[in-house]
Amino acid sequence: MTQRALNLNELPVLVTVCGDYRARNGRRVTVHSISPKQEGVTSFDVKGSVWKTEKAMGLNPAYDIWHISGRRLPLRESDLDLVARWSAYTIGDAVMADGALGTVRFIDANGRYEVRLEDGTCEVFEPRDISPRSI
Repeated sequence: MTQRALNLNELPVLVTVCGDYRARNGRRVTVHSISPKQEGVTSFDVKGSVWKTEKAMGLNPAYDIWHISGRRLPLRESDLDLVARWSAYTIGDAVMADGALGTVRFIDANGRYEVRLEDGTCEVFEPRDISPRSI
């Protein structure tokens, strides 16, 4: 049985604007430029930098290129494929034990979450610290 090669141009377009995206491995990527797409041509026109840590891009960040679908490699998936806008990872509202309200956001591949409260303060929780509650 022969396997048909993946045509990246048939995948949905993920990268439409410059900004921060989440890679498959949870790393943060800042897209700096997107070249105009030429019809019928498969090219890697998205250029950006992979953050070195969760809090900073750092000096000398890893520079890379992607297809507008978010794929980094033409023939297979990669840990550095772009999978979502970074801001798209707000996953819901939070009510803390003291009644404070905030939003919960996924922050890394280890399953940690950040809760940003309405007063601007922020707390980070490990997966074992969060107990989802059904209503």
